[in-house]
Amino acid sequence: MTPDDLDALAERMVPVGMRVVGAVHDEGVGAIARILAPLDSQERVALIVVLGAMVDPERPVSELLGWVDWDGAPAHLLTLFGGAPVVDDLSTNPRQWSDMACHELAKRHRRVPTPDQTIADTERNAQGYKEWDRRRHQRERDHNRRRR
Repeated sequence: MTPDDLDALAERMVPVGMRVVGAVHDEGVGAIARILAPLDSQERVALIVVLGAMVDPERPVSELLGWVDWDGAPAHLLTLFGGAPVVDDLSTNPRQWSDMACHELAKRHRRVPTPDQTIADTERNAQGYKEWDRRRHQRERDHNRRRR
């Protein structure tokens, strides 16, 4: 490949990289897999370079990953490492639910309801979605406060 070809490839990977960032933050491992599936090995390498270029090397790792709470890591990040979200036997208080459970319920809330889905399931999914959104906004506020 010529340098111009490499530049063009990198440019094509920028929107793909932005989709990966969105999927990591909000959608989960399934969305990441769907984004990566059509890419060949050369495009994947270019994507890694583009994603690396999107990171400010002057920022500390604690700031770059400030939105992640590894103790209560978002469910979609844990599924990358083999964890499975548990949504059975949850307390009635959504603030006591794990991030994994909230994220799983939020994903279910965004899907089209199935005919066998009960009203209680629908309400629990909505609670999980609201709690996940509240925590996401709190993480963003905390991250922004640390940057000041």
